[in-house]
Amino acid sequence: MSIKQTVLNPSVQRLIEEGFEIDIQRQHLLVHSIPYLNQSREVKLATLVCPFVENGEIETQPQDHTMYFKGEYPHDATGKEMSEVVNSERKVTLFDDFNVDYYLSNKPNGQSFTNFYDKVVHYHTLFVSQARVVDANADGRTGVVHGQRDERSIFCYPDTASSRVGITAITQKLEDSRIGIVGVGGTGSFILDLLAKTPVQEIHLFDADSFEPHNAFRAPGAASLEQLQAFPKKVEYFREIYSAMRGGVFTHDYFLDEQNVHELDVILAK
Repeated sequence: MSIKQTVLNPSVQRLIEEGFEIDIQRQHLLVHSIPYLNQSREVKLATLVCPFVENGEIETQPQDHTMYFKGEYPHDATGKEMSEVVNSERKVTLFDDFNVDYYLSNKPNGQSFTNFYDKVVHYHTLFVSQARVVDANADGRTGVVHGQRDERSIFCYPDTASSRVGITAITQKLEDSRIGIVGVGGTGSFILDLLAKTPVQEIHLFDADSFEPHNAFRAPGAASLEQLQAFPKKVEYFREIYSAMRGGVFTHDYFLDEQNVHELDVILAK
């Protein structure tokens, strides 16, 4: 299990220092309390959201110029819909029980963003400039600091693949799963390769055989000659391979038979 570390991304740190209400959840950047005008020209508060790829202290570039919007349809100070900013209605669940309402698409001078700071400030400016016509004090820089969410993950590094394509809420459904794979020779090893990249809590491998040259040609990846010469148990070979990516892989270096098949019931009952 890995624990989400304190975010050191320069853009995020700068946003927090300037008072933006920043929250990081499930590889998504959330910016709360963004003032905007609704259809009745009332000042409301929205949340802006986009996938967030973190890489420690290294600045990372947003995957695109779009953002999600949680709130009512935004309008300008004249009461006109901000259709130049809102691409479409998009009522979807991004993760957990967090829902959004609209999909935004707007580039400054047609240029893409090179960092998250510029992206957030751009969208904040679009909305707050209209809100200030009604309330001169409207500002998304509230100074509110959200507590660090140390999300426990089975992965050794963030699953940005799911957030990148918007399927985090779907993959989350697998988090409490426990799966047993009986035999990790050919087919079993490919099933393992697929499951290892999902957030299932536990993967139990059952196989008594050693990993030999013919197995290397039937399994994903590429075993080295040195690895083959060590004649590792199949279950240990694969556990070591996937431990670089995730935890929760358990080995059982024996075959299942009438005497121990009940172990599968124990796994499924957890």
